[in-house]
Amino acid sequence: MVDHYNLSLVSPDSSYKHLYESPRISGLSDARLEHEINRFLKSKFYPSREEIKEFKAEFTQKSPEASAMTPHWDYLESSFSINLKTQELLMLERNCLHEFEGMPEGRWETEMFAIDMTTGEWIEHLYELFDVDQTKEFNTILRSCNESFESEDIYVDLSRQKDFSIFENKDRGLWLVLYIPPFGEYTIVEEGELVTISNGYVPMRFEFPLKLLSHIIVKDSVLKKVVHKRTQ
Repeated sequence: MVDHYNLSLVSPDSSYKHLYESPRISGLSDARLEHEINRFLKSKFYPSREEIKEFKAEFTQKSPEASAMTPHWDYLESSFSINLKTQELLMLERNCLHEFEGMPEGRWETEMFAIDMTTGEWIEHLYELFDVDQTKEFNTILRSCNESFESEDIYVDLSRQKDFSIFENKDRGLWLVLYIPPFGEYTIVEEGELVTISNGYVPMRFEFPLKLLSHIIVKDSVLKKVVHKRTQ
């Protein structure tokens, strides 16, 4: 079972609000594993004690400068959704909206999290699920079933790609979702040097039927177990 708990940090005059929604699992037979998974989720979806303390301190200090001190964002709202939930695999999506005075539009950031529910490990890279030696075949298949993917001349490096998720549609089965380029930043060459640009959410989402990639899935991976159950 996946439920949630919330935290609201609000300034005394309600001008500044930081709202957090964090997932929490329950009902696992292994209490230690459940604790470890929840501790990881809290570290990714919930502010740290230091961040909470800093937020509150900025409105309780009595120095003349205190009134000019504000949190980095006037408004922050962090929520999550569940893309896939099985006994073996949990796919979560974290969406965060940031706003501050004078900003014409809010800034969205999205992160994907894949959790192996049998070990509690965070599956961070695609190569943990797909055979990196089959990278060329992987890209050939993606290009064959998505014209937009091919027209953008995109190439997925399985050894580096992080921003992915898997969701299940009751009518269409399991699907792989890729976000390219990665969220948060990308690299360009400027005056002969590599420069990292931070630009938040990049809306390049591609979806592929997982059945076309089943032969490339790592044999002993948790995803292979999920696919096997769906095809029995």
